[in-house]
Amino acid sequence: MTQTHPFVENFKLNKMLNSHLYEVRNKKIKPNTKGTYSYCYFFGDYVILKNRDKIDMVERGEYLEEDFEKQKQFFNELKQREGVSIPEMCCCYKGKHHFYRIEERAKGNVLSVFYPSTARALTFKTNKVLDNNNTAAEIEQEEKIQPSEASEIGYGMFLYNNNMQKQLKNADQKHFDKFVRDFKILIENHVGIDTSRSENFLFDKNAGFSFVDLEMDNSLTSVPDDFVIAQRIFSAFADFKTYLQYMNSNQQRIILLNHDAVLNRVLQAIKNNKFNLSPEQYKSLSVLCNRGKEEYAKLVKMGKMIKN
Repeated sequence: MTQTHPFVENFKLNKMLNSHLYEVRNKKIKPNTKGTYSYCYFFGDYVILKNRDKIDMVERGEYLEEDFEKQKQFFNELKQREGVSIPEMCCCYKGKHHFYRIEERAKGNVLSVFYPSTARALTFKTNKVLDNNNTAAEIEQEEKIQPSEASEIGYGMFLYNNNMQKQLKNADQKHFDKFVRDFKILIENHVGIDTSRSENFLFDKNAGFSFVDLEMDNSLTSVPDDFVIAQRIFSAFADFKTYLQYMNSNQQRIILLNHDAVLNRVLQAIKNNKFNLSPEQYKSLSVLCNRGKEEYAKLVKMGKMIKN
């Protein structure tokens, strides 16, 4: 890319983009992670997001640019006004078949792992995942845990989750309090938060929690009650259990007991934020915070573990 593109006034960002966007567009580097719809590339303080499937830009390009600018204004104003921990949206670029979003890179690491591609990249320390340069067969295989690697990935996910859980158990309660506060503010502002994947939440021991992959959700006509919001907050931590089946008995026990300890920190944050919950609702959430021993006993009984 020989010509300098006037993306934004930020000189540092311009310099980074004119170097790295070329690499992404010309498939000279692999993505660091990927979700259902986008590849994600890390460059210092920024990330570049690229859609996985080709788009007809003649038909969709103008709409995507307008939608980006609308979301950029909304989220950046919300971040400034409410102080929520979300990445700043910077700029976009329309290619021939792909749309590129450039955002601030959230601090920290993913809370836990959902995608097999992420689990494999972390376990084998490749820091890269496959893209559409690879064959359909290779990509299909990447999305499944193969029997030959199950034990290694189970151990890798144990190390990752245990390390993250230790950080969370030792973290200042203020980080949990702000996470719960931010979560509720986002919901109240009709923001779509995907809690089905813990990879949409990051944690840094100094900066606390961050939210990624957010969307303006115009379908939300009313704000759910505090109990529903609390249940969704709990869901954000579910992927600590996703790879239990590939762990041995002792690893499973540690992860499940750590999970209880982390959820108890979350419940305390819900109390500190004065959610409007009945005694029965608090009790039902408390039960969710103390199921580790019971769940471990069930796994042992069913034999769902990798043998030592």
